[in-house]
Amino acid sequence: MQLINKNIFDGEWHGMVHCANLYHTFGAGIAKQIKIKYPEAYKADCESTHGDKLKLGFFTFSDEDENKTIYNLYGQIGIGNNGNPLKRNCQYDFIHDGIWRICEFILDSKDDKPYCLAIPHGMGCGLAGGEWSIVHSILEYIENQFADIHFVIYKL
Repeated sequence: MQLINKNIFDGEWHGMVHCANLYHTFGAGIAKQIKIKYPEAYKADCESTHGDKLKLGFFTFSDEDENKTIYNLYGQIGIGNNGNPLKRNCQYDFIHDGIWRICEFILDSKDDKPYCLAIPHGMGCGLAGGEWSIVHSILEYIENQFADIHFVIYKL
């Protein structure tokens, strides 16, 4: 897994994943930026059922152009945690399952191999309250299972 100190939107990648909540907000963090830069990703999110916990561990996506796909990974239950670690909305099992499903989807449907999947540093750890070392370990494990998919972490 590679770490690049650069704005994720300026990177060269085939797909980008971010952790989304269940409520179509896209109102802060990277989701807000995605909503502005890649409005079809927000539209894909809005086409899913609002507040449906059955989305956890799954994803919606949009092909924004022929070279870039945005994956909305449903890996958090609520919005924010008000700084309280006991009210963590990031759900590690669902992040694992969602990333795994995204990788299977990529192998089944995308022609570009090897495939570069961009991931924002701290995914699921800002407003969702997750711990980056845990999310990073999940990502490392999954990347090692999919030889044709390379994860790149972008950190500003």
